[in-house]
Amino acid sequence: MILAAGLGTRLRPMTDHLPKPLLPIRGKPLLSVIIDNLRAAGCRDFVINTHHLPGQIGYCVARRADRDRCTLLHEPRILGTGGALVNARRLLRGSADILLHNGDVLRDAPLADLVARHRGGDALATLLMVDWPQVNSVALAPDSDAVLGFGSAPDSSGARMSTYTGIAMLSRAFLEYLPSETPCSLIDGFRAAIADRPDSVRGWAPDIVWNDLGTLERFRDAETSLRDGDFDGLPGLPPAGDKDRDASPPEGASLTLLPPEADALQAAAGFDARIYGRPLDLQGSDRGFARVGAGDRTAVLMHDPEAGDELRRFLEIGAFLHGGGLGAPAILAQDPPSGLALLEDLGDRSLAAASAELGEAEKLDLYRRVLDRLLDLQAAGGAAPRAAIDRVFGREDLLWESGYFRAWFLEKELGLCGAGSPDPALEFERLAVAVDAQPKVLMHRDFQSRNIMIRDGAVRLIDFQGMRLGPYAYDPASLLRDPYNPLSRSQRRRLLEYYGAGLAASGTVDAGPDRVERDFLLAGLQRNMQALGAYARLSIDKGRDFYRAFFVPGLDQLRDGLADVAELRILDGGLEILGALVEDAARIID
Repeated sequence: MILAAGLGTRLRPMTDHLPKPLLPIRGKPLLSVIIDNLRAAGCRDFVINTHHLPGQIGYCVARRADRDRCTLLHEPRILGTGGALVNARRLLRGSADILLHNGDVLRDAPLADLVARHRGGDALATLLMVDWPQVNSVALAPDSDAVLGFGSAPDSSGARMSTYTGIAMLSRAFLEYLPSETPCSLIDGFRAAIADRPDSVRGWAPDIVWNDLGTLERFRDAETSLRDGDFDGLPGLPPAGDKDRDASPPEGASLTLLPPEADALQAAAGFDARIYGRPLDLQGSDRGFARVGAGDRTAVLMHDPEAGDELRRFLEIGAFLHGGGLGAPAILAQDPPSGLALLEDLGDRSLAAASAELGEAEKLDLYRRVLDRLLDLQAAGGAAPRAAIDRVFGREDLLWESGYFRAWFLEKELGLCGAGSPDPALEFERLAVAVDAQPKVLMHRDFQSRNIMIRDGAVRLIDFQGMRLGPYAYDPASLLRDPYNPLSRSQRRRLLEYYGAGLAASGTVDAGPDRVERDFLLAGLQRNMQALGAYARLSIDKGRDFYRAFFVPGLDQLRDGLADVAELRILDGGLEILGALVEDAARIID
């Protein structure tokens, strides 16, 4: 069993886009090196747990000839080193022994020797150990290989201290010592086994080269060891200087694994066919993106693992937007059954990044050009394809948003809205009905500064597959009340006036300044609740703690909007319960 579910937080930003078990070892994914090592030790079947970026690990396994011998177990929440084994009990009970291997370690010890040593004795677990004085924390008996404890040596034991490498041979009976509750640590199982049978957990500490690749410094140390030839006898490790296509990313590129069909797609568009590229920021999406090509000719390779309706919508809507001059990237090639599309490269300069470089006047001018793009989009509904207009964003969707905010941000993140607390459901309903009553136009659905790119001075759009008909004020509220790139009250007021004048000139919606302001404020409350719910879910469920940084600006936007709605008495019945919850949330976040 290979433990491959970790987030690799100490290796960020590298592991924001690449799971730690896929770090390149002489260009070959570490996971593949580990599997080949395990095969050389006699392992035939493999269980691999996943959590962070599981699709990339799946692609790595799918490229192997022995992929049918590998079972991936996804953990929506990380279960811990012991919980992973608990989760895999049904699969592991079919074997007398389990060779457990962390997915982030590299070592030159022959695993076959560990297997033989374990099978030659009666231990429940045999741990591969290494002497690493800085972190030695496993106590071994002074005159045997019995493990006495973890963390410190028992008093007067004369114990030898050592470090567990993350590799162990386990007898099937050991699984019964793991706690039934998850998440839990493997150490809990070792301690339970020692308490029941004092000599049942043993350690073996041969003279080996070992690296856990846990930090950038450790990864650099491993690269030095590789250059020095310290791991050259390791089965599955490419020879130094190997130029195999799957082992040598181009200079300066990071390794990104994509399905084999990606090669043919790139070749069809005239690019050098290879699966390497620079991974791009996935933000909240489960789709994968990598920049491919070389020099001045680049493209973005997108992979949607679902390869379903959302991808179909993306391709159909993208073709419409690009053909109509509405800012979407050109689709250079596509392979929908594989979930792949090769897109025009719009660069890395988002509206948030571009506006940060500008003074007040230039920033407002840039935002006016973005609003011009939005007004053109809203006016294009009559020519839009079915994929863009066959859904209407209405009351049920708006209630889903407020429920999302309540469940993920208020309840799961902050512990609010418990039993006996005032229920905001009626206020959510009141707000949803009011926003749903707004005239419907073509709606991007996520029109915020990170989905708006500035390329050669032009305003370009990404992440538009959620497009549909919806309340006209929702997209401008997403833009002007954006926690990613907050605007001052003065900036927001001037830009909203500009949008209102453009809306009147276009004739798309018949609404005067007062109506635009009212609708903008109400739609802004909806949008900010949706954003906070998304930030909480992505941090809790996906482990993307980056989004917690936007709790405070998101709450500030929501508090500001609630104050304006209350002052102007825009919504009959008010939103007092929601307001009180938001104030409680602000105190907790502070």
